[in-house]
Amino acid sequence: MSTTNAARSGDYELQPVKFSRLARRGVLFGLTASQLVVVGIGAITLVFSLYVGGGASLIFALPAILCCSALAWVSLGGRKLIQWLPIVSIWLWRSTGGQLICRRRVIAPRPVGTLALPGDAARLRQ
Repeated sequence: MSTTNAARSGDYELQPVKFSRLARRGVLFGLTASQLVVVGIGAITLVFSLYVGGGASLIFALPAILCCSALAWVSLGGRKLIQWLPIVSIWLWRSTGGQLICRRRVIAPRPVGTLALPGDAARLRQ
């Protein structure tokens, strides 16, 4: 079938659409703001532990430093772990409140021609 016949008959082939990648620009050294905060917390923990107790206190600070570095640099599903934190926390907050399903269940659709208008105008039909 030629393109002129396809245009006349109204049958168009679907063309795939390719979206661009998400822009991921860092604030400093390619790190996002949330990554910088976590790396900063890890660095402050390192400096504070060295200042307070010397090299021996690194044993106690090492879990916090490793946790901060894992949050900043480990990827899961194309995002860093620190970027998953708000998504997971909102999901947990909604799941504890029972908000994972819609509040209003649509039992039957509106009759054809009924408009979804508020108040007295809801009775109008098209």
